[in-house]
Amino acid sequence: MIHDGRAGASGKMMAVMIIAVVAVAGVAAYLLIGAPTQSSVTFALGGPAGPEDAPFYYAVQQGYYASEGLNVTIIPGSPGTPGVSAVSTGEVSFALNYAPAVTLSLLTANVTNVKIVAALYAKSPLGIVYNTAKVSSPSDVYNTTGAALNPSIGSSTRLFLYQAKQEYPNLTPPIFYGTSQATVNQFLLTGQADWAIAGAQNLALLQPAAAAKGIQLGFMSFDSLGIHTLGYVLLTSEAMLQSHSGTVKGFVLATLKGMVGAALNPSAAAAAEADFQPQLSQTKMLDGFNMDVSCCMSGVTQSTNPLVYGYVDPALMQQTVNLIAALSGRTTNIDATQFYTNAYTQAA
Repeated sequence: MIHDGRAGASGKMMAVMIIAVVAVAGVAAYLLIGAPTQSSVTFALGGPAGPEDAPFYYAVQQGYYASEGLNVTIIPGSPGTPGVSAVSTGEVSFALNYAPAVTLSLLTANVTNVKIVAALYAKSPLGIVYNTAKVSSPSDVYNTTGAALNPSIGSSTRLFLYQAKQEYPNLTPPIFYGTSQATVNQFLLTGQADWAIAGAQNLALLQPAAAAKGIQLGFMSFDSLGIHTLGYVLLTSEAMLQSHSGTVKGFVLATLKGMVGAALNPSAAAAAEADFQPQLSQTKMLDGFNMDVSCCMSGVTQSTNPLVYGYVDPALMQQTVNLIAALSGRTTNIDATQFYTNAYTQAA
């Protein structure tokens, strides 16, 4: 009998064969399911936690993220939190931001590695919160005194001023500018301004203080003023899309489940946010979120497929890009498809 003089040669050969089989299986699995999942991710809000964020806390509480194998840390920010740059540099995995502000950053800051992956608010949640004794129609807005964030920090102010110029080329509405939304709101509450650029939720949040001063407030959406854009959107980086597509898929699905679930159960969503952010008033979060649902989340309560609700409307996205390009003095012949992907959502 002839013996192989190399000790354990047959065992080593078997080990090599097993490793090869496992490696091939791993490659096959990678190709089948896409990039690996990154279990711990961070999600940056567009500012301090507010009514518009209730669906995300609700998604955490209901275990929607956990069911996708994700451990999500929600990070509230300060007003004007630069979600685009935070995603671009990898500081955070995902971010919530206002579509026009995102588009403005992508057009002017030469950021090429950030993409919108879902529409969370189909319409802009921004508009005009106004004193009903002074304003009753869109035309009144341009003939009365307003308040807004300084244009240097408020993309919403730039949008409004651009639209005002289109509607009334020779008219510039007098505006008090503030460096924070709280300052802007005070101009309205003290009667110095007849209206303020603010979110729909601000109507619910400000009405008690306004009523105490004998002021009745109303809300007029940007849409009604002829400013048609997408609202809040979900962002991530090209690195996440390429290296962790499974994570992106799970995060988008869980987030959209949260949007639909919260709209169907607003009281539970407000309670969930108050549990995570106890400094917030559950009642105010509920009132504000209900305003957001009624004004800006059209179809969410009828949605049987969350992925359809989050589909980025190509025409509206292109319109958003064209509007931002025009007010930035750039060509309007810019293809919006470079700024978003519908790979993780579904058309109706």
